[in-house]
Amino acid sequence: MNGSKFLRFIMTTAAILSCFITHSVLADIALLVHGFDSNAMTWQNSGVNQYLDQQGWHYNGVLTAAGPSVNLLPVARAMAQQNPSSNGQQKLFNANLASTAPLEIQAQQLMAIIQWLNHRYPGEAIYLVGHSAGGLVARYAAVILFLQQPNRAAPNHIAGLITIASPHLGTGRAVQAIDSVESEPFFCPGPGWRIMRSLFGGDDYDLVKHSETLLYELYPSRPGSLLFWLNQQPHPVMPYFSVVRSSGGSAGDALVPGYSQNMNNIPALQGQTITLFSYSNHFLNPSDAVTIHGILTILTAAPAEQIM
Repeated sequence: MNGSKFLRFIMTTAAILSCFITHSVLADIALLVHGFDSNAMTWQNSGVNQYLDQQGWHYNGVLTAAGPSVNLLPVARAMAQQNPSSNGQQKLFNANLASTAPLEIQAQQLMAIIQWLNHRYPGEAIYLVGHSAGGLVARYAAVILFLQQPNRAAPNHIAGLITIASPHLGTGRAVQAIDSVESEPFFCPGPGWRIMRSLFGGDDYDLVKHSETLLYELYPSRPGSLLFWLNQQPHPVMPYFSVVRSSGGSAGDALVPGYSQNMNNIPALQGQTITLFSYSNHFLNPSDAVTIHGILTILTAAPAEQIM
């Protein structure tokens, strides 16, 4: 997205965001969630952490969850985490999840991290940013926390969701991955084909087998599937942003089709999502940092008194 397009996006989005209630808080937290077969370092390796830190979102480190316990691996320099109650300080954290585990397990880990942040920084708004399957995990966690609230009108510390190239309606690539390790071609039936796969499949074969449940969950949404159920559930009332990859004149990338990346195509969120197009491949890149920062700037600047 070039500068002029992004400026027009900011002006348009500012008007749209006036429809949402925002939280009156001392500071804001951005929690970045990585995707499939990845880890928290993807935000560092792509330059997103460094850029956001330079723009005032002070990088505090990596959060991991093991059951109800959450651990913080802080960055190796003096910064915000030494004074967690300081006012007006924007904070940046990376979540580190079991990225090949089923969606339910990853969502439980993310919810534990969110609850840890709520306890350590009470009342501060949390903005979730998810790349690829991480965006789906983030949305799943936000919906479950919302459904668990006795009174759904009560404040929810998740104040916005940004997803980048996320398979909200699934992807045919998951089907292809499963087929590649389960199907037996007519020319080589029986155990011979399984032996060939074990010999020549290598790391990719092991990855698919290890993440088989998750890949089934990422099949294109259909009645009876987890995605179909999730996409029918009531979602928290907050801003939603879909960053949709676009290349070769068409929406989508080599891993996730464009319609699946756009949360406006989710039945429960139709017409409630702001969509941006990013001309790049599926993976994170430095321009994503600029996009994320621009959206966070809009979200945190929206006047708290404006309501739907």
